[in-house]
Amino acid sequence: MSSSTSTLELFKYDTSTDGKEVFSINTALNANWDKIDSFASAIKSLSNLDAQGEKRFTDIQNSLANKLEADVLLEENGYIKFNNGIKILWDKFTPPHGNGTPIVFPITFNKCFTVYFSFESNNSQKYSPHLISDTVTNSGFTCFVNYTYISLIYWIAIGY
Repeated sequence: MSSSTSTLELFKYDTSTDGKEVFSINTALNANWDKIDSFASAIKSLSNLDAQGEKRFTDIQNSLANKLEADVLLEENGYIKFNNGIKILWDKFTPPHGNGTPIVFPITFNKCFTVYFSFESNNSQKYSPHLISDTVTNSGFTCFVNYTYISLIYWIAIGY
């Protein structure tokens, strides 16, 4: 029977009883990522504090790593590496336009499942930058940006 973690109430399949269940991406992955993202966002907001706040932020980051049973780097170029092997990496970059921008992950994957993007633009256009999917590797990806109004690209990669 499936269960939840005690701190963040993340969904967990029980491999001994749930083996024949249909795998639910929304339940097993997306809802958990939303909870982790919300929690990390609250912690990240503490990083804008003074020197005393920085010590508290470091203490909270260490506590978070222990609670999640994970290696956590809450930086702009950071990651959460869970003890079960799942990794979530993120960063941002200012794209040169036209040519591909090679991005190197802060840590490597055994297998990178996907890379998600969002971006800031300097006008009202809302077209997405192009990611050429065959350029995603376990150590990075290449992003091709054809629109000059995109000023900053944020990315999140998920894998193990």
